[in-house]
Amino acid sequence: MVLSLNKLIKSKPRTGWVRYESLSAEANKQILSLKEENESLRIRIKQVEDEDPKNIDDLQQGDDIIEFSMSYYYGARKFTKMKLSWNEIISILTPILLDEASETKMKDIFTKIMYPIMSNNILECPLEENTSIEESSFQTIKVQLYALHIIELSDKKRTIKDTDTYWKLTPYGLRVMMHLKALRKN
Repeated sequence: MVLSLNKLIKSKPRTGWVRYESLSAEANKQILSLKEENESLRIRIKQVEDEDPKNIDDLQQGDDIIEFSMSYYYGARKFTKMKLSWNEIISILTPILLDEASETKMKDIFTKIMYPIMSNNILECPLEENTSIEESSFQTIKVQLYALHIIELSDKKRTIKDTDTYWKLTPYGLRVMMHLKALRKN
């Protein structure tokens, strides 16, 4: 294989098949310049990731309350209104996003945690598997967390068959989660 490649390089020289020693001084300077620029951009990206987001003061967050709908089946499809603070919602959803999670998993975990609270607020006693957060409510929560820079779309590659949308924590979202969830000394 190596011999064939060497023979091919000699018989049919092409762009990119250049020995390191034959690079010009100008090319070496350009490579060094690009390497330095790349490093400075990496440092800037890290600095930007460490900054708290700007222009979110006018958005609901923290202890602000959101009202959302849960649905359940008990003889017929029924709905109930629930209220949580944004900090409570962040505390529920962010731990599963440490490695990233699909929207389906986010809805399932949210519903599972809300089920006992919902069951205390209604007269009927539906089964957990017959309970879910309403899609429009979930989408509102998701958009708000995105607007607050708590979550972002995952950039991991997936199989063609996997059509779910995946989300992950931003560096800021990780800091907010740690502030809300980490146990403090007495």
